[in-house]
Amino acid sequence: MIQAKSKPPNFCTELKTPNHTILSDVSVDNGGAALGMGPHELLEAALASCMQITLQMGAAKYGFNPGTSSCQVELDRSLHGKTTFVYKLHLDPSLTPEQVDHMRRFAAKCPVRKTLSAEIGFREV
Repeated sequence: MIQAKSKPPNFCTELKTPNHTILSDVSVDNGGAALGMGPHELLEAALASCMQITLQMGAAKYGFNPGTSSCQVELDRSLHGKTTFVYKLHLDPSLTPEQVDHMRRFAAKCPVRKTLSAEIGFREV
């Protein structure tokens, strides 16, 4: 569970779990102080971090080193009513074609991607 609490200045928000605290904010152009990632950046970060962790875990499971592999995620909200998570894998050039195949499959199976792909609802309690 995440607890969100407003902090000064303006729109800065403290996000807490039982073990961690981070800040979220909006850009200066939008009246914030840019003290942390914006809400949409946090969505991108959730998917990117899950994909990166999944790449690392998958490589370990199959006994190879992922090297300098990484990923980047960007939200495309240019079409009204549709959101697309656009991602790019930057895979280590020393990986074999078979390992590259594994890495692409690992990324596609990321748990956050599965969550975001499911039907989503909202419920206030």
